[in-house]
Amino acid sequence: MNTRHPETVAHTWALTLTEPLLPLQARVQAELAMRRVCWEEPAWAAHLFGGLISDQMLTLPDKDPWRRCIIGPLSFGVLLPNGTRLGSHKAFADVLDIGVDDTDAVPDSPGLTPMSETIVATGTSGQQETAAAILLGGRNPSPTQGADNLPFPKALLNPAPVYTYAVPALHWAILRRRSFGVPVDDAWLSESLLYWPHRASSIHNDKQWDEKSHASRVREERILLDPKFDSEILQRWVVD
Repeated sequence: MNTRHPETVAHTWALTLTEPLLPLQARVQAELAMRRVCWEEPAWAAHLFGGLISDQMLTLPDKDPWRRCIIGPLSFGVLLPNGTRLGSHKAFADVLDIGVDDTDAVPDSPGLTPMSETIVATGTSGQQETAAAILLGGRNPSPTQGADNLPFPKALLNPAPVYTYAVPALHWAILRRRSFGVPVDDAWLSESLLYWPHRASSIHNDKQWDEKSHASRVREERILLDPKFDSEILQRWVVD
């Protein structure tokens, strides 16, 4: 790898997802450094984000409609079973108390690009498939969406498509898991952020990694719906 200490960069960047008190300057520097890693080492970064996103998506409830998405061409995006765009805030209407126009209820509004939608939906197929989807998006040098919320001129940024599409997808997956009542300080997210930088290096270098133990942890973290959960609302989105 040409980038210096990409695993260290990833661990520092992880604080932007878990530490709300992180100073703005530190947050900006972490984002810039991670973006550079994605630009210089897109394959390694794809393995990293493939693991992080699939960790979130594979722990969603069995009946979650997000597990039954309809993936179309990249320019088309992804639909839920009832025809709602996966990248729209309406995709959370089954579990969050939001209306049709309540875009402010979802942090990443106005939503995802079709490529980011595809990455999110692929997350339920596992790390390898998700990484492949991210690399596919990495071949598209479209203007960045991920940088739109960053407090510095886009002219200062490397055109890193892996970052552009994977980071918003990860945010969306985290929010979906959180929408089922998982706390903001989710220990599973912290564990995932801790281990995947090293796992990404192992996969990138064709080395063994803790696949069996990780699969067991994913099963342990699967969200089980409370029997009192409003099944009628959830059922609106599920196609048997």
